[in-house]
Amino acid sequence: MAVSRFSASVLRMSCPVMIWAMHFLAIYGFTAFVCARGLADLRWLGVGIVPWTITLVTLLAMAATIAVILPAARAARASFSHWMAATIGALALIAIVWEALPVFIVPTCD
Repeated sequence: MAVSRFSASVLRMSCPVMIWAMHFLAIYGFTAFVCARGLADLRWLGVGIVPWTITLVTLLAMAATIAVILPAARAARASFSHWMAATIGALALIAIVWEALPVFIVPTCD
């Protein structure tokens, strides 16, 4: 029983970091693909495909991270692993927002 409890704790604490890593790979991989294929000029409702996609992926990653943070925060007083999961989740949430900001500041494929 201790092994499964340990595994659950490790997964709970590392899940926000895995979400952040998937977000990082998705947005930078997609941007690299669009730039390499010369598709950066594609627009929808006057906005480029890269900002649309990065915004959508960022919102999904934020929702997934919040879905990890909320139950962990509710149980944070009960155990150290819940407190760590909530704290790491908050840091991952900041990192997700921070890495999505350049799409609104920097030109896409210059």
